Amino acid sequence: MPKANRGKRTRSRRGLDSYREPTSSQPSYLSGETSGSEYCPSPSQSRNEGPSRQRRRTDLSSAPTHSRDNPELAGQAAELSVSSESINPIEETHAGAFPIGVLYTTPPHNQELEERMLSRVQRSPSKVTGNKYSIGGDFRDIKGSNAITVDKTLLCKAFHDLGSQVTALYLPRRFGKTFGLSIIQSFFSVPLIKDAPVLDSGMIDSNAARQKRLELFSDSSLLENEPDFFNEHFCKYPVIRINFQSVSGASEMDFYKSLTMCVTNAAEVWPDTLLANKNSTAALRRIDGLQRLIEDYSDSAFEKSDNLDICSRASIVLMNNLLNTLGSVCKEKVIVLIDECDLPYITAMHQEWSDNAHIAYTKLLTRIFKNNPYLYKGFMVGIHLVDLCGADSGLNNIAHVSLVAEPPLDGSFASSSEFLSEYFGYMPEEVSILANKAMQSSSGVNALGKACILNKAKEWYDGYAIGGMPGRYNPFGTSHFFNKLRAAKSVDMAAQPYWGKSARPSVIYKLAVHNYVVMGSLASRLMHEFDTGCQHPSIVVYRGILPETNVMREQEFSSTDNSSGPHARLYIQLTSSSYPNTGRSTVSMEQLVTCLLFSGYLTMDTKGGVRIPNGELRRQWEELRLASVFQSADRDEQVNARTAIVDRLRIGDIGCLCDHFKDILQHLSNDSPNYSEMQSADLFRVHVLGRLFASRLVQHAPFTDQPSLPVLTDSEGHSGSGRYDWKLFIPGTSGTTHADGIHVLIEFKRLDGRDATSRERQLMYARRGLEQIVTKGYATRLTSGSMRLDIGIAIGQRSFCARQRLWERRSNNAVSVDRPDNVDWSGYEELSDLTVAQWDKQLADADDQGWCDGLGWKTKAIDSQYRESF
Repeated sequence: MPKANRGKRTRSRRGLDSYREPTSSQPSYLSGETSGSEYCPSPSQSRNEGPSRQRRRTDLSSAPTHSRDNPELAGQAAELSVSSESINPIEETHAGAFPIGVLYTTPPHNQELEERMLSRVQRSPSKVTGNKYSIGGDFRDIKGSNAITVDKTLLCKAFHDLGSQVTALYLPRRFGKTFGLSIIQSFFSVPLIKDAPVLDSGMIDSNAARQKRLELFSDSSLLENEPDFFNEHFCKYPVIRINFQSVSGASEMDFYKSLTMCVTNAAEVWPDTLLANKNSTAALRRIDGLQRLIEDYSDSAFEKSDNLDICSRASIVLMNNLLNTLGSVCKEKVIVLIDECDLPYITAMHQEWSDNAHIAYTKLLTRIFKNNPYLYKGFMVGIHLVDLCGADSGLNNIAHVSLVAEPPLDGSFASSSEFLSEYFGYMPEEVSILANKAMQSSSGVNALGKACILNKAKEWYDGYAIGGMPGRYNPFGTSHFFNKLRAAKSVDMAAQPYWGKSARPSVIYKLAVHNYVVMGSLASRLMHEFDTGCQHPSIVVYRGILPETNVMREQEFSSTDNSSGPHARLYIQLTSSSYPNTGRSTVSMEQLVTCLLFSGYLTMDTKGGVRIPNGELRRQWEELRLASVFQSADRDEQVNARTAIVDRLRIGDIGCLCDHFKDILQHLSNDSPNYSEMQSADLFRVHVLGRLFASRLVQHAPFTDQPSLPVLTDSEGHSGSGRYDWKLFIPGTSGTTHADGIHVLIEFKRLDGRDATSRERQLMYARRGLEQIVTKGYATRLTSGSMRLDIGIAIGQRSFCARQRLWERRSNNAVSVDRPDNVDWSGYEELSDLTVAQWDKQLADADDQGWCDGLGWKTKAIDSQYRESF
């Protein structure tokens, strides 16, 4: 028996066939019909070698792929599986078709090897607990809340068994990285003072603390399947968990201070925890030293310090003291977990002081992970692969796992990829259990049939391969799908782009704007291949010297695009960093594809073929394509239009802006094949319009008259008690400062049904948009600028209405709200004696009188309306 199948965790290879037969419209990663030779020529072919030499090279350079190329074979619902006695034969392909890495040699066809690989695709039993949907959260908070939770606790065993001491995992946002860290911390960490029972003597009640922590794992897969491991490592190690999400890059000094604050937040729980245990005199001295150091770096004096040298070394000094104290006092080695490990590097990128900041951050990680006698295990998670492992960094001991990784092709296996892949994202068996729960909760859902539900979930949220292991569902979108399915009882209504609507990665849209020609052609090509079920992707990641036959060069990419027929194949190589230089006007095709792969907008099969993962991302690509459509207009004309828009907004006039918005709606209705579908999708069209709306304005920056004061834009940010749609800051004219600029807050409203065709209803909803900006306090964080312009835009059926309210700053401090109380500001009521126009005029007259919003802003006597058809 192979080693992977020995002992208590032996699993049969069950459910290997799909619950849906592949069709000609399905991509090759669903049907498993693509051969590597159709993707990529061998290096010998690219060098025009003779046939005899090519035959000799083939034995040394080709490598097999496996039936696991088909994610349908990764384990599906047993009750929907079609029995099969055989496995698809192994195909041969050249190793150069695989991503970056070392060359493989071709082992002989080995049935035992294939069995081992298939049996190890999913090693842990699938288990889902709870009955109430709760998206996101910490492991300690979710357990016990009856929230539906896919059990990933065996991640602790997989993390412990990794061959590397330090591992970095790069996955797209909302893929369960932070939740995975909370599981690891909850299991391995010694009891902390903040969540442990304390005796009258002030000491931690160790037995009660362990029992309290044990409740989190009482019904877990880890305890059921690995009891010996559980007893040996539970609550044993000091765990340091650092989150670099709050690192700021306003200045070099601010970067170092915020970096130190992140380390301080992770360290401040330990002095009290250590003092609540029995300690020697030497240990007490160490704890006291750590406590004083934390207080020094938390003190206002450090915040006001202007000593750059001290601030740049502060995080390293504190971390060094923390590691030494924990290692010597606890008598156990330390586990270090780092969340958002890529953010400090990205935050400092493109700044004048970026080199100094990157060196300081790399030194901090080197102190933690390199030649550290107190380190037991290290684990970092982030989105983008950043260049932390250069020749001078000393961080050459980190194993990397991501969506972009080589599959294990021989008997050695890629341990990091294999052991971690099943614990992030949802496995097919886990999605099957989620479907069972949804069907049990409602007779309406049950009537849909399990095959229908699973097919829709697969179409919209499957398609990822983590560490070369295919068949991974987006957990965020999948959870929202089943939650919506319970209420809607319709798979079509439940299937929505939840992941795409949850946030807008600014780097992706900057790339779409700056590289509009290449991005437009890339989007059209990928969407065409997805829609037609193309079996052979035309963009292939190549892991060798690019062949001379690569006629589809980057500069020719757009001109040779043909969305109606097959595309010429383009071979590219991935870059060493997945976060491109967004400060440059354009980036290379390699940088563009690498960034899109790590961000989750693309996926790559085991032969290097690049494609759109699923239906949810197909919607996002439609949005990126539209962004490129608008950018492809005449550049001089765009600059003139933007100049006019910005100049008019400076004085509170929205006329030019609404003309621009009309053009966008016109383009959207004419150029998008899915326009009618987007109209019925919940808020999707509004998000598309909002992003495109401001993406063109941002290109006006920097100003020709004052390059140092660009237009600043932001979308979907949190402020006050809600999230605004769009925020712009336009500085004053030449010779002014930020204090003279104007803020623009935009709120979109989408109208359905009879509201979409009624001009009065559009007027009412546009006014509601204005009121939402005030009631939600979207202006809470506006610290600069002397003017503020609120705009509410209601989008109907081929028409829209825009309303505006202009404010002037009276104070930087909160003041009392003195809005006239003789007007019903809550919203128009159809039962009132007023028409919509009369109600709106009352509000406009009240604005003319001038009133304060409580945030230091007072209305000015201007509130015009703008209505337009397109």
